[in-house]
Amino acid sequence: MTVKQIQKAKDKLNKQTKNEVFKRIMKYLYVVSDIPLIADDLEDLNDTIFIPELAPALRNVIELLRKQDDIFLTGADKDVFDQQCAIQRAILNNRKEMFLNELTIE
Repeated sequence: MTVKQIQKAKDKLNKQTKNEVFKRIMKYLYVVSDIPLIADDLEDLNDTIFIPELAPALRNVIELLRKQDDIFLTGADKDVFDQQCAIQRAILNNRKEMFLNELTIE
C-alpha cells in the first residue's frame, strides 16, 4: 500500500469511529429524553391495558425509570434540561403527527 492509500484508510476508519460515537450519543440522548415519557405512559396505562398481575411490577419499573431520570439530570445545567425538554416535545409531537390520521374519528 502506498502512503496515500494508508492515509485514506486511516481517514475512513477515523470517520467510522466518529460516526459510531455520534450514533451512541444520539441513542443516549433519545433514551435520556424518552425515559420520563415511557414512565408516564406506563403509569397512565397501568390499570387499563395490562393484566392486574403486572400492576406491581410495572409500578416498580416506573419507579426505577423515574430514579434513572433523576440520576441523568443530577447536576445537569439548564441547557441540558432545556435540551431534554425540547427532545421530549419533539417526540410527543411526532407521536401526535404519526397517529393523527389513524385516530381521526369521522
